[in-house]
Amino acid sequence: MSKTSTTTTTTTTTTYDLVIIGGGIVGLSTLRAATLQGWKCALIESESHLLSHASGSNSGIACTGVDATPGTLERALIRDSISQIRGYCREMHIPMRPCGSLVCSSTWDDDDDDDDNDNDCNHT
Repeated sequence: MSKTSTTTTTTTTTTYDLVIIGGGIVGLSTLRAATLQGWKCALIESESHLLSHASGSNSGIACTGVDATPGTLERALIRDSISQIRGYCREMHIPMRPCGSLVCSSTWDDDDDDDDNDNDCNHT
């Protein structure tokens, strides 16, 4: 006597306005902004947890790095994101300490006797 098993599967098609790849801070921020605008979104993440890589292990500094040139779109977006995160933290009662920074970088092989030092400093 043999048993016969039948499995029926149904395929459903879902349409999204935006599909975001990556559950880091940029992906999650994009997801939040788009859903707040009423977009239907999907997030695809390869890891079992969100913020598993660089976004989950940074120091909490709201900046993309010290190399954002003044007057560029990158610098404008950094400043805009900092003002937005301050409002978001207030709204969600998340502690935040806006302290700013002064970063001066130079190469290791700078000559200490060089009076014409071209150190690159940014205040954010």
